[in-house]
Amino acid sequence: MSDLQYNGRIQAVHVLFTSARLQNDVLAVRQGLPFGARYGAVLIGPDISLPGGTTNNPPAAAGLIWSTQAGPGRPNVTFVQDLNFSWKRGHLVNGEWSGPGQWDNMTPLTPGDNSNHKTVEQYMRNFCQASLNYDATGPYKPAWYGIAYLVQCSTDPWAAVPANADLYSYAPAFIRVSWRAVRIPKPNLPPTRIQAYLDGYNGFPTVPVLPFQAPARPGAIGGACVPLGNVAGGPVFPYGGFYGPYPAAQANGFDGQIEIHQN
Repeated sequence: MSDLQYNGRIQAVHVLFTSARLQNDVLAVRQGLPFGARYGAVLIGPDISLPGGTTNNPPAAAGLIWSTQAGPGRPNVTFVQDLNFSWKRGHLVNGEWSGPGQWDNMTPLTPGDNSNHKTVEQYMRNFCQASLNYDATGPYKPAWYGIAYLVQCSTDPWAAVPANADLYSYAPAFIRVSWRAVRIPKPNLPPTRIQAYLDGYNGFPTVPVLPFQAPARPGAIGGACVPLGNVAGGPVFPYGGFYGPYPAAQANGFDGQIEIHQN
């Protein structure tokens, strides 16, 4: 588990840095109804893949449009009833990373879209494992290396011609996933105060050069968007900020972004 010194002494092993600084916004408004998330952001740490390092927040969101018809002029089927796709309530921030299973962190995703997002999430876990291995090997390290992770929903719906009665007008056309390696200085604090430090710190710098080899980016998410044939660059809901604007990508072999389109 992550090493930590306090007053010059190595502390007993702890699951110290899992996730912090979770952020979600108010619900998106689609066809005049509040439904689904706008964005989700979180700071992920190297302990996230360890036993005891994850939470479990299964989907709990329901209600209008998803499982209950919204009335006259609205879709005559819900996402649960749709026969074209077995829709998923997709977490923007994974439930294992403290992302809640409510609509401010969830949006309707097709199985293909949800599967592609899972591929990105596994890539993040691979980075966290590499970071943990670096932290635990050799002399004491003065900093952790984590991930500033951001998922934004498109403002445009998936419907070709948006309309109140079109179910797909209430689903985003795509989600944009961004990730940045960040360096988190280890404070001279006891383990019990680490979470508050992570939640309150306002200056985690980006990493131009990583001190360890970043994992290879999976070929399935190697381009600007998936599936092939889609065009990246559509508008997304603006991000409120971890500690100001979202960090710029560095040429460190890890930082990246991808749009995952419904399919």
